[in-house]
Amino acid sequence: MKKCFIIVSFLFLNFCAAQNQQSEIFQKIASTLKDFKVNTSPVPEDQLTHEIRKLREIKGGFNINEAILFKIGEDLSKGDLTQVDAEKLDHYFKVGQGKTDLDNAVVWIYRD
Repeated sequence: MKKCFIIVSFLFLNFCAAQNQQSEIFQKIASTLKDFKVNTSPVPEDQLTHEIRKLREIKGGFNINEAILFKIGEDLSKGDLTQVDAEKLDHYFKVGQGKTDLDNAVVWIYRD
């Protein structure tokens, strides 16, 4: 019986320690996000930037650019955007400054 109590106590203490570590991790993330500033400045055209772009292209899937374009289409279909506004936003994020800023921000996040 004593062995069972010791084992249960040990497992409980490990569980509590794990919960504390998770709490510390979330606090660190929250603190980092609080001070986070989006960097859309031009990125260095070096090997690292090239590899980041290559990774994003190869990885595919649902990336931030596609998420924004999807949201524009969704807002248009719900009537929250006019056709003209949707086309302007679509152009801005597909080929305009919005695409450049978004791409730069993502590359800086990967670089950091």
